[in-house]
Amino acid sequence: MFFEKVGINNTSSVAEYISNLEIQTYLFIGNLGAGKTSLIKQLVSLWGSAENVTSPTFSLLNQYTIQGQLTIYHSDWYRVKTIEELYDAGIMEHFNEPKSKFLIEWPQLGLAYIPKPYAHIEIEHQENSRNYTITIIE
Repeated sequence: MFFEKVGINNTSSVAEYISNLEIQTYLFIGNLGAGKTSLIKQLVSLWGSAENVTSPTFSLLNQYTIQGQLTIYHSDWYRVKTIEELYDAGIMEHFNEPKSKFLIEWPQLGLAYIPKPYAHIEIEHQENSRNYTITIIE
């Protein structure tokens, strides 16, 4: 396991750092309003997409394609009650697809089912700042 506490308070700098990781799956942990979707918007943009990134809280999965070369799956499991819901929605089938990235908000329910390695990104939102903890789980 590799652990790094990123001492950067700027979301853009954190997004740039994360975008350069050689990881396929990224998990975003944080309270409501911590900035998970905002960070994901910046990541998707850095990877080359001009698409409008929105939280898939109700749809469970959004997909963004970058120049036919990379597919980004963005999922939000906040409202998911059972792992079966993820399988029924076909979400679990997208893990490890070639030329893809998988971004998951609120992944706690399915941690045991997420293939390794993955980047675990925890956002702690305080009054005037955010602290980011990035852990690579292998």
